[in-house]
Amino acid sequence: MKLIFQFIIILFLLSPQKTLGQDTTSSILKNWTILKTQLQRRTNVVINLVQILNESNKVDKEVLTNLKIHATDIFIYLDTLKHFDSLSIDLTMKKYNTLNESLTKTIILIESRTKFNNQIDIINLMAQLNGAENRIKVARYEYNESCKAFNRPGLQFWEKGDAKAVKVEF
Repeated sequence: MKLIFQFIIILFLLSPQKTLGQDTTSSILKNWTILKTQLQRRTNVVINLVQILNESNKVDKEVLTNLKIHATDIFIYLDTLKHFDSLSIDLTMKKYNTLNESLTKTIILIESRTKFNNQIDIINLMAQLNGAENRIKVARYEYNESCKAFNRPGLQFWEKGDAKAVKVEF
């Protein structure tokens, strides 16, 4: 009887346990893959926006060139990313924030010029961009929640201005 009881305990200890970290990587990685896909989709919209604005000749070429460089940079980085760790997440965040800054300048130019308000292509791309931003926000939230659930705060994905990006000294 004692031998059977010991055998059951050993089986229990050797059986896969969700809380033992075996699902940690897969859950976080699954949500990271979703977030990465949404970031790449957004980048495609940005590249399409640059192409349409380039054809219009109404926006400064330097602004558009910088925007395309930042969009292409993050797309290629995410596409070739092999190692999933805090350093790669931090670099992705930096590239994401740089693209955001460049995109913000472009959007300000678009909104300040009434010539673009009637162009259906630009209106459609701006709507796609808005949808992409919303999907990123949801994917980022779910990814960060999976990092919190498995106590991996170093892997969380923050935007500039979020808690991680602000340095506070006491």
